[in-house]
Amino acid sequence: MKKPLTTVEEIYGSLGMDAEKNIPDVANCPEEDKDAIIAFAKRLVVTRHLNNGKKVDWTDPNQRKYFPWDDVVEDKESPLGFRLSFYVSYYAYAFSSLGARLHLLSSDMVKFEHEHFRHLKEAMLFEPKSK
Repeated sequence: MKKPLTTVEEIYGSLGMDAEKNIPDVANCPEEDKDAIIAFAKRLVVTRHLNNGKKVDWTDPNQRKYFPWDDVVEDKESPLGFRLSFYVSYYAYAFSSLGARLHLLSSDMVKFEHEHFRHLKEAMLFEPKSK
């Protein structure tokens, strides 16, 4: 596999897309959900890139499917007040436990995703602190 790209903008650019323009229309969505919906859409594209275009085959119990298991830790520097801390990469064979479309095909890619794209996962999972 060629070296994975490290930013959402690079990944979208490699596909001839613009990361700010090629997003779902969230105009009619609740305000507090808009960032999460956009982050999910971006994570789908990132996951496809990290899997090198290969699809997870849920009919193949011999294909390992990896996902991160994160801890939530306090972080006063984060706009959320906390952040996700990578705990372990877990694999499953043929069941979906967390976001089936977001599973990766290697534990190395799970670690890489956490290192470079944790902000998307946090935007999907958590609401920002009240201002």
